[in-house]
Amino acid sequence: MADDEKVERRKDVRSALALPVLCRVPATPREATILDISVSGCLIRAPGSLEVGATIIVSLPLRREVSGMIVWSRPGHAGVRFHSALSADLVDAVAALPDETRIAKVA
Repeated sequence: MADDEKVERRKDVRSALALPVLCRVPATPREATILDISVSGCLIRAPGSLEVGATIIVSLPLRREVSGMIVWSRPGHAGVRFHSALSADLVDAVAALPDETRIAKVA
């Protein structure tokens, strides 16, 4: 599939960023970086491989945890589809945070 076909399949606008986050897959904490985010999912960079179909919990800034499913994975990167859509306001707020306030903590 060509790259332009992948973009056309996406129904939601994605915001590019480099947001350090903590996540759990399924219960093991790990550091990751969100490279882009939309109301329906995100692209993450994380060490190693993540299993397609696994549930992931991502701790976003603003004290919000979101769950999703790994829909594709290759070493170092994975696509996440959120189980419940985020609000556009939350996505905009996360994308607008200054770098030093973006790091989220796992509760």
